[in-house]
Amino acid sequence: GLVTYPVRISSSKPDGEPESSPLKDEAVSRFAQSIIYAEPESAVDWATAISDDTLRSEMLGKLHKVWHQKHASAADDYFEAKNIR
Repeated sequence: GLVTYPVRISSSKPDGEPESSPLKDEAVSRFAQSIIYAEPESAVDWATAISDDTLRSEMLGKLHKVWHQKHASAADDYFEAKNIR
């Protein structure tokens, strides 16, 4: 019969560092937005991994706005602790 072998497909460079790409940034952006209400700290942490500077800045601004409306001091404190402007 036909023998098949699993093939590992990865978006990582040989040294293990993930490659940046617009698709990855978009996926991370959407994920961060989807968890902002349930896990705002995690959403911010994920957004900081966006490689595109403009998209990262815009996303962090959006996340801060949403979180700030819900719990202003927690949002401000977390952004300050993470040194995010």
